[in-house]
Amino acid sequence: MALTRHSATPGQNRILLDLVENPKLDGAGAARVREVITSTGAQAHIEDVIRHRDAVEAIDGAPMPEPVKASLRTIAERVVDRAT
Repeated sequence: MALTRHSATPGQNRILLDLVENPKLDGAGAARVREVITSTGAQAHIEDVIRHRDAVEAIDGAPMPEPVKASLRTIAERVVDRAT
């Protein structure tokens, strides 16, 4: 949510303030919150971070020389940086 709030417009932040942690939040309100999360790019950014983490874990567990792993980690970091 911090990333969403940071990237949100004032209007989107108002939606978040009104709806997040609201005990009376309904399905329509939840859909509005999801729309803000998606439209700010926060969801895509988090998905990129997860893909990067998964890639690094796969690289670290692969039976290959450390210099090759280091190069692949660098490539994975650049791909994530380009996507965000």
